[in-house]
Formats: sequence, structure tokens, C-alpha cells
Amino acid sequence: MASDVEICNLALSHLGDTANVASIDPPEGSSQADHCARFFRPALNAFLTEHAWNFTSRRASLAQVAGAQGGWPYAYALPSDCLEVVAVLMPDEGYMQKGRDYVVESDANGDPLLLTNVPDAWVRYTASQRDASKLPPFAVQALARLLASMLAGPVVKGDAGRAASKDQLGQYAYWLAKAKTADAQQRRIVDQVVDRPAGWMAAR
Repeated sequence: MASDVEICNLALSHLGDTANVASIDPPEGSSQADHCARFFRPALNAFLTEHAWNFTSRRASLAQVAGAQGGWPYAYALPSDCLEVVAVLMPDEGYMQKGRDYVVESDANGDPLLLTNVPDAWVRYTASQRDASKLPPFAVQALARLLASMLAGPVVKGDAGRAASKDQLGQYAYWLAKAKTADAQQRRIVDQVVDRPAGWMAAR
């Protein structure tokens, strides 16, 4: 498992920068640390919303908000760590369920509300991460490449920086695909077919 700082240093090394950042929260004082502190969180959140990752997937019951919204009979507050809704479910529905209809809108204060026709709804969602230490190996490689693509402009600068950013995005696509494949291997869903006797046999 890699720390936030280790991923930042890996991203810098992809750009040919030899700096060894020691801290980004708070930044240690170097320009590289300042850049990493600015771009690390956006890169991490962007990566997490690329896919419904097993390692950041959570399920929770929702707190209902009084009053119907926009023609939907139920409105719910989303969990504070919700980055992206994956599915809205009834309490007894399992992973294979595709979920129910919903829409996410903002209330008068700008806070997100989930609107649906499901009573006592549960949500399956992608959770935000305070750090990257829980990411598996291929995810670490992908995140470092995405971060490098964001750092290329301020670190490398000019035409060379734009070319480096494009190159790192290409590498990101490669590692993202490998991370998705590895993530899929952590999930096994088996369709179980139960043999039931025909009606005329059951009646015998």
C-alpha cells in the first residue's frame, strides 16, 4: 500500500523530476509539494469516480428529508462521504439488482438530495477517501499517472509540459484498464437456478 506522499513522488518521477516530497498536508515548502497538495485530491476523486470500485464501494440506509421534490415522492440526504451514487435499492435487494429510478439534485443550500420513488431506500455508492493508502497496486499506478498528467503543466511547463501531460494520460488509460480488470476479479456473482417441480408434479 502506498501513501499519498509516495504516490506524489511516483508521479513526479514519471515527469523526470527528482524532488523527494516529504509532506503535502501541509506542504513542506517546496514548489513540488505545493503543486502536489493542489492536485492530489482532485486526481484521487477523479480516479475514484472512474469506476464502481470494490475497495471503495459502500452501502447505507438513507435519512429521509421531509417534503416531496420535483414530483418524486421521497427525498433523501446522501452520506457525507458519497462521491457518486451507484444504485438505489430496497433494503432486501442484493448486489445483482440493477437498482431503482432516482435523480440527484441540490436543495436550496446546494446540498445534494437523492430523489426516488423508493420508500426506506438504501444506496450503494462510491465513497471518498481521505488518503490513498487503501488502494490496490494497479490503482496506485493509475492514480500516479493521472496525477502526473495534472502536474505536467506546472512542473514541466510549455510545449514539453503539454506533451508530457498527454503522454501521462495515455499511460493512465493503460493502468486504469488493468486496475478495472483486477477489481473485477474480486467479485464473483453466480446466477443460481433452483430446480422446481412442474406444477402437476408438485400437486402429486
